[in-house]
Amino acid sequence: MLSLTKAKSSWPKLVRAVEKGHEPAILILRNGQPAAQLVPMDPAPTRKWIGVAKGKM
Repeated sequence: MLSLTKAKSSWPKLVRAVEKGHEPAILILRNGQPAAQLVPMDPAPTRKWIGVAKGKM
């Protein structure tokens, strides 16, 4: 848990920590109440190109 003020001042560091898996999620508080949660994105699915036109020609 982190206050909004502290989150603003260390935003790049927080994003890196979540992105690399050092922190699973960071809860950001505003006036002591949960306001947001910083979580990593799921990797984008890779599109399968080989065989994509199979049966279409």
